[in-house]
Amino acid sequence: MFYNFTMFIMIILMLVAFLVPQLIGGLADMFLKLYIPHYELGLMIAILAALYLWRYTKRRKMSIIKMSGRTAKMAAIFLLPQIINIIVSAVQFATGERIFGGFTFQVLILSLMAGISEEVAFRAVPISYIMREKPKKSTIPLAAFITSLFFGAIHLTNMVGGVTFQMAAYQSISAFCAGMLYVAVFLRTKSILPTMICHFTNDVVGLMDAGNTAGGLITSVTFTYLEYIDMVFAAAFLITGILLLRPSKHEEILALWREQPEANTSEQTYKVTDEQES
Repeated sequence: MFYNFTMFIMIILMLVAFLVPQLIGGLADMFLKLYIPHYELGLMIAILAALYLWRYTKRRKMSIIKMSGRTAKMAAIFLLPQIINIIVSAVQFATGERIFGGFTFQVLILSLMAGISEEVAFRAVPISYIMREKPKKSTIPLAAFITSLFFGAIHLTNMVGGVTFQMAAYQSISAFCAGMLYVAVFLRTKSILPTMICHFTNDVVGLMDAGNTAGGLITSVTFTYLEYIDMVFAAAFLITGILLLRPSKHEEILALWREQPEANTSEQTYKVTDEQES
């Protein structure tokens, strides 16, 4: 029952967050010349996804929406290829090699929508469920691959919003590679906040590429040397994700996910102490 409900929520999040705003907005503009406020709809989706994640973690007594100083340091190291990629993109904007569109309301909303709803749908809910209900070494790489594959494939729906097939395929491959890195970081840190922050920041920088952007989506690509640099970084994401999830780390990952939240651990400690005293 819980599994079916979780899958239902994931499907709804994906459909609403990606297909519905683009489809309704595209059809309304094409046939009715009517503007649909899909950015505002995206913000609502992000808020609903965040509320669902909070409720989900509260019911399952999990601590995946918390981040300690140690977790932040680990995540920064693990996410280093992505962080470097963000810095390189920012430098490209600053030097004029790419057109800098600026930080707009549209960029903020789309980045929030993706950074929150995608991490909820593709990492937080499915991975935490698997690690809670099916904690096996064999499920770790399989879960990472499947969720990342879906994460990449869903970007093909950007064609509904006017993205060319070539660009959609490029985005899908990049998203798959980034997904492998994000799921690896989530599994190694047991916190979804680092990937949400990194995902949001990466999308902010990416969506400010105003030279080939329409309606908040990067619609075309010319494959200059800049795009090839991005592809090198995508390969680095994939390799880093695979290394973080290498077999020698599986037991460490399972041990981390067996740990109970601090509140529960404290309660158990008090009970043991009381029993010893009596």
